[in-house]
Amino acid sequence: MKTETDIIVVGAGAAGLAAALTAADMGAEVLLLEKSTAPGGSSRICGGLLAFAGTDLQKAHGIEDSSELLYQDLREVGREQNDPAIVRAYTDHQLETYRWLCDHGVRFSPRPDASSGQSVPRCHVIDPDAMINVLAGHAERHPRITVVTEASAKRVIRRDGRAAGVRVVQSETTTDVT
Repeated sequence: MKTETDIIVVGAGAAGLAAALTAADMGAEVLLLEKSTAPGGSSRICGGLLAFAGTDLQKAHGIEDSSELLYQDLREVGREQNDPAIVRAYTDHQLETYRWLCDHGVRFSPRPDASSGQSVPRCHVIDPDAMINVLAGHAERHPRITVVTEASAKRVIRRDGRAAGVRVVQSETTTDVT
């Protein structure tokens, strides 16, 4: 395992794979660590429903939706106890996430489903295993990403109060990566 890299991503679930691919596409050398034997994590066992608003699939079925309506629904479902800034950040960028997933080959069912707490059908259904396999395939083929499985990040290494790396254990060997 290399001991120096531009970016370290801990966990190769959907979020970790997306982070690694995005950083590598922007020119960074990325080390993607996964403690299991293969990428996926809890993303492989999720329900496969991803809420997006204003998609091509919704428009094809005459479903009118928007980021603002999604924001209102999420605030209501959260009984206004959720952080409005975090909800706004999600709703303002969720359509970009949907398009990014589509551009990377993730396939959604042909029609969005309705789900509780949603005022319109906006649950875009995926096969979680298929999504992980597609994204992991991109990561494994990317020339700037090194995927290391069975590697547990045990501790964040700090320098001057900032994260500077991680201590990794793989096959009973401990390595500091910065």
